[in-house]
Amino acid sequence: MANRERRKGAVFTPTMVPASAIAGCRCAWRDCGARFKGDLPGGWRWVISHSLPTAELNLTTPAALDHLDLDVVLCPQRVTELQAHLVEMPAPRRGTAL
Repeated sequence: MANRERRKGAVFTPTMVPASAIAGCRCAWRDCGARFKGDLPGGWRWVISHSLPTAELNLTTPAALDHLDLDVVLCPQRVTELQAHLVEMPAPRRGTAL
């Protein structure tokens, strides 16, 4: 009886924790086993692809999240491999599309 009364007083408080802090993140490259936990380490890159009709992406709006096609991370080695396959382009200026 005492245990039951003690449990009634317990209050559950949800806490938001980033998934990367719990399970970590894995490089999205097939057969790559690189992983990290916590903040994005140097050399790692987020790769985001979206199908919004504009070049501007605001991830704070639910509409933008509905158009995300890809949201992954690549380790430094795979970033280098991917860049070797891409045409060199100038970095975009803020607010402009390539």
